[in-house]
Amino acid sequence: MQESTLNIEGYFLNLTIIYQPIKIMTKQHFEFVASLIHAANQGTPASVLAMIAVAKFEEDNPRFDAERFLDACGNPLAPPPEVIDVGA
Repeated sequence: MQESTLNIEGYFLNLTIIYQPIKIMTKQHFEFVASLIHAANQGTPASVLAMIAVAKFEEDNPRFDAERFLDACGNPLAPPPEVIDVGA
């Protein structure tokens, strides 16, 4: 939070400016998301994809809350299928 005082024609205004830094996704982020989508299209179970994402996000952000993320994914996730048809 940043405070500023502004003087306009003899009037003093105290302004509090609230902002959050913008976090920009990089090419690496987009490639990771694309790889997850590709894996999903190849039949990789959601539970496996979620754990891959958790590992990556924990690596990138020490404050990452894996339990909250998995809850948002639908924790507990469905178990992987017994057989995955990869097609020919």
